[in-house]
Amino acid sequence: CSISSTSTTIYSPRLCTLGTVRMAHPAARSVHLWFDLPKNAKCVCNEVCVSESQTGSYFCVIGFSRGYSGIQELYDGRKMAIFSVWDSSSNTDPSEDKRVQVAYSGKGVEVSRFGNEGTGGKTMVSLEWKLNEPVQFKMEAQDVDGTWTAYSCYVKMNSSDWFHMATMKTIANGELLNGVYSFVEDFRRDGASHCEIRSAKFGDCYSKADDCQCKCQKATFTADSSTPTLNIDAGLCGDKFYLTTGGDTKNTSTQLNCCIAKPPETN
Repeated sequence: CSISSTSTTIYSPRLCTLGTVRMAHPAARSVHLWFDLPKNAKCVCNEVCVSESQTGSYFCVIGFSRGYSGIQELYDGRKMAIFSVWDSSSNTDPSEDKRVQVAYSGKGVEVSRFGNEGTGGKTMVSLEWKLNEPVQFKMEAQDVDGTWTAYSCYVKMNSSDWFHMATMKTIANGELLNGVYSFVEDFRRDGASHCEIRSAKFGDCYSKADDCQCKCQKATFTADSSTPTLNIDAGLCGDKFYLTTGGDTKNTSTQLNCCIAKPPETN
C-alpha cells in the first residue's frame, strides 16, 4: 500500500508553500507510536522499513524509558545505526560514577557521550540500510544489582546474524523495558527540511518476559508539541503501523493522540 504522496513540492530555503498554507517552521514535525505492551519486559523486538528518507532523518525503532535505538541518514547521506542510553539524572551531567557505563561495544562501533536532551552514552555504527528493506532491532534488559540495569542492543538486516551493537548500564533501580515507542524525526531543521517527506513502517513489535511473548496489536499516535503543523499521518499498512511527516502529507488516517488498532488475528 502507498503511505505517502508522490507529488513534487517546490520550496525556498526558508519558506515553502504546501497547497495554500505557507509554512515557516524549520523542521518537519516529529511523530511517534506508543506501543501497547506489558510493563518491565526483559526483551523487545521491532522492525522498520523506511519508504522515504532525507538527509537528517532518524527512524527510532525501539525507544523506551531509559534510551532509544534506530537508524539514521546523516547530513552527508551516510547511513548509521544508533543506540543511546540516558544517565540517571535527567537534566544534568552527573559525576563519573553515576554516568552511563559502556560494558560492551561491537566491532566498528563508535562510543561517545551526548548532551542537549539530557546526557548519556551513545553508540553508532555504519549500516547501509536501504529503502523498502526491513531492519530488525532487539533490545534486552537485565537487572544487574537492583541499582544498575544493563541494556543490550542488537541489529539485523536481511538474512544476516544478529549484530550485538552495544551493552550500556545506567542507574535505573532495576527497571527493565517500559514505555516502548518508535518515532520519525527530522534533525536537519534547516528551514527547508519540513517540505520533504519522511515515512516508515514499523512492526511486528513484541515483548518477551520469562516464557511469555506478547505481540503489540495497538499503538497511540502522538507528535511533538513545539511544531504545530498538520502535515503528518499514521495508520496501518497491511499488518504494519506507519508514520509519515513533512512535505504534502495530509492527516487523513489517524487523528493525533488517537489509538491505531490492528484487526483481531484469526486462526
